[in-house]
Amino acid sequence: MKTAGDTKGVPDGPVGAAARPRNRRVPAGARGFTLIELLVVIAIIGILAAVAIPQFGGYRRRGFDADVQANVRNMALAQETHFLDNNTYTDTLADLTDLGYVQSANVTAAITTGDATTFVVTATAANGCRAGTGVATYDRAVGRVTLVTCAP
Repeated sequence: MKTAGDTKGVPDGPVGAAARPRNRRVPAGARGFTLIELLVVIAIIGILAAVAIPQFGGYRRRGFDADVQANVRNMALAQETHFLDNNTYTDTLADLTDLGYVQSANVTAAITTGDATTFVVTATAANGCRAGTGVATYDRAVGRVTLVTCAP
């Protein structure tokens, strides 16, 4: 015996289709995004990019500055090691390399002065900085690193 809610035996086709409601609710997983939602997401991404891209250049320049400062400090340490072994400072970069100094790929290193009593070493960022910037110098007489910061 058939009941009011029983749909067994209802043939498919026009009669069965007419019996089913036309505006069935779409499952939550099958629903797409609206145009407004997509525009909001694109606007948020644009705002984040507008903030992040200028900051990236500053981080990059500070990275170049840190690289040249690290190279100068490592050269100074190698110079002091050379002095302990030979009782004089060297004016040859190869001597520092023999003592463990490893020059970074983006840095041009130089020993400006190296004699029996003092030394001056310099490192310059080879790429990414304007000429005359991204230069670190260590003078033993002064005892600290001086830096001309990297400029784009």
